[in-house]
Amino acid sequence: MNPDQVSRDLQRLSYEFKNPAWIRRAVQSALLFNFGVPDLAIESKKMVYLLELLYLQYRNDENMETAREAIHAGVIAMHIRGPATSRQPQSTTISVTDLQVIAQADDGHVHPLSRHMARKFLTQLNQPSAAATQYAQVLSNSVDSGDMKRFNVLSKPLPLLAMPDLNQLELELQREFPWMHQITETIVREIRLAASLGMNALRLRPLLLVGLPGNGKSRYARRLAEILGMPKMTIACAGSADSMSVRGTSKGWTSSRPGVILELLQRHASPQALILWDELDKASPSTHNGRMWDVCLQLLERETAHRFFDECLETHCDLGWVNHVATANHLNPLPRPLIERFHVMHAPQPQPEHFDALLAGVLDDLASEYRLLDRRLLPALDADDHRTLQAACGLNPRLLARAVHRLLADKSDTYAPLFH
Repeated sequence: MNPDQVSRDLQRLSYEFKNPAWIRRAVQSALLFNFGVPDLAIESKKMVYLLELLYLQYRNDENMETAREAIHAGVIAMHIRGPATSRQPQSTTISVTDLQVIAQADDGHVHPLSRHMARKFLTQLNQPSAAATQYAQVLSNSVDSGDMKRFNVLSKPLPLLAMPDLNQLELELQREFPWMHQITETIVREIRLAASLGMNALRLRPLLLVGLPGNGKSRYARRLAEILGMPKMTIACAGSADSMSVRGTSKGWTSSRPGVILELLQRHASPQALILWDELDKASPSTHNGRMWDVCLQLLERETAHRFFDECLETHCDLGWVNHVATANHLNPLPRPLIERFHVMHAPQPQPEHFDALLAGVLDDLASEYRLLDRRLLPALDADDHRTLQAACGLNPRLLARAVHRLLADKSDTYAPLFH
């Protein structure tokens, strides 16, 4: 593979990164390029950087296993066999010994991303066999009518997520939300307890985060789901007048449709998800068409969740493996039986020393909004920008997000993206 070919690969990356076969070829060409043409180190570093971005894009995508394996193996191999090595690898395959060397190396010898991926691979090698995987079936019967047949994917046993890497979960949440450290420690401790008692499938205790607006409660719940690799959905409770969207709409209605949680499980072919009940305290107390609080209570109670009745499909569904996190500014409006089903925790306000973590979260969200692979592709903010943002917005994530958007828009006239 010659340098010209790799340069063409770099140009094509933004168009073809969803093609696993092309990604594997790109990884192989990067390996040969990195070791076969050491005097062109800048181009090699570009490919390593783009492979890292691809890894970030696909790390939670269960449909891109081939791409993830190629990216992982390619980047690890690049970093374990440095450019001083005369041996040119013939493929992206590396041994368990290679992985162990990477996992134990320090920052001066191995890229941190490579070390993280090597440890992840070693953890996967030590996981129990597929026979130990737990399964759950959401629908007990098949659906026969028209478009609703798509829900039949839920009428067969589906695998449950295994226990996560708790060290990695805690590390990522503490890095992104240092002011929420007590909440993170509690979640990790409860998962560890479940694992020690023989549970090998992930199920979280219902959690209610109570605190002032704008302290990152909702984003924390979304990131928790993303790090766990779990389908997620936000149910906006503020002003909601009924629970029909969650219970499903009866066939007697022209707009009949199953509940939104069931649709989420069907799209992901999974019995598990994380539901964020955002601003639960602001849901309407009216009983017209059913209160949101009442259907939430049904789903939090393990026994009724396993026999949840969907009005549209007219069948009972097992939603007992669906996880729930709720946010609220105050507990006062909430019914006592509902509060008692949650583990209630105070969500503190971020402090001045947490500004950098807040800003990083805002930039990550902005990059996601514009479908960028990484926030490093946004226009760079300098030290003066940081000081200006901190002085103008303090520690309010919502104000900070609006200010960052305006600031980056001002910079866009002079900004040139790194790669095209």
